[in-house]
Amino acid sequence: MRSEHTIWFAVYDDIQTLDLAGPMEMFSTATRLIESTGRAGAGYRLRVVHPSATSIRTEAGIRIIPDQISDDETTPDTVVFVGGDGVHDAVHDPAYRSWATDLAGRTPRVASVCTGTFLLAATGRASGRQVTTHWARSRKLATAFPDIIVEDDRLHIHDGPVWSSAGVVAGIDLALAMIEHDHDAALAQDVARWMVVFLRRTGGQSQFAAPVWSEAAETEPISEAKQLMHRDPSASWSVDRLATEVGMSERNFSRRFRAEVGESPARYLEHIRISVARNQLERTPAGVEAIARHAGFGTAETMRRAFVRRLGVSPDHYRNRFRLQETSS
Repeated sequence: MRSEHTIWFAVYDDIQTLDLAGPMEMFSTATRLIESTGRAGAGYRLRVVHPSATSIRTEAGIRIIPDQISDDETTPDTVVFVGGDGVHDAVHDPAYRSWATDLAGRTPRVASVCTGTFLLAATGRASGRQVTTHWARSRKLATAFPDIIVEDDRLHIHDGPVWSSAGVVAGIDLALAMIEHDHDAALAQDVARWMVVFLRRTGGQSQFAAPVWSEAAETEPISEAKQLMHRDPSASWSVDRLATEVGMSERNFSRRFRAEVGESPARYLEHIRISVARNQLERTPAGVEAIARHAGFGTAETMRRAFVRRLGVSPDHYRNRFRLQETSS
């Protein structure tokens, strides 16, 4: 009989509680279902680990006592680096980082939840690999660790032995994907049903992200161009027109805009229009065609393609998921 798959969850002070509890519950439920139904294969043996602390606290103030690891449990099958506000202190703690690097180096499969990807990246194990993290932290991750490839719109991703997930609840998606990989889709589906969650959520994490698209521009002309697009997103803002409005040549404007904003004027304008449309879909009963015109897409089909490309879902799907419900007094 195959032995249990051992998973260690690496923790530190100020982890995000759900980053730990969510995946653990998925793996624990999988084990109970295997045992109760007589399925083939073995379940999971879960451990919460820290190199020295006798207890750690979560962001919510919950105290957690890490497991005592016996001499015959020196190497897990999988290590999961948990996310949370304390991750940067952990990364910059020489003793903790050394311990994490050694652990990651001898573990066959490594994973991270949310900002735990910063710790995973610091071990060097993800070098040259694709990873993801919380949408609001992806740019910082890519800047801090240029040796990794950050995919900022994935709920979870695995590249060889390296697995990672986006923010918080995406750790549950990651655990279900691991269960399916380790066993089969039927077990993962049964776990999802038991826990009343989706086995696979549609779209990427951009659909949940706040509409903050870039840092403030460094120079006045580029900042002015951004303001023009924000004030009237439905206008026909060609590169030539924007350059003329801010008194720059078209070539220099394009180069400076991309350098300061991180993307072309056309892509930035599409972000703004999607933001306008999202707000309308969430808060008004207006039809999709009218919203498309108001946001500057022109037609519903153009807006649909932009939504699918950027958010991974159609406008109708987005409205069904995020529309604010009216409440009666």
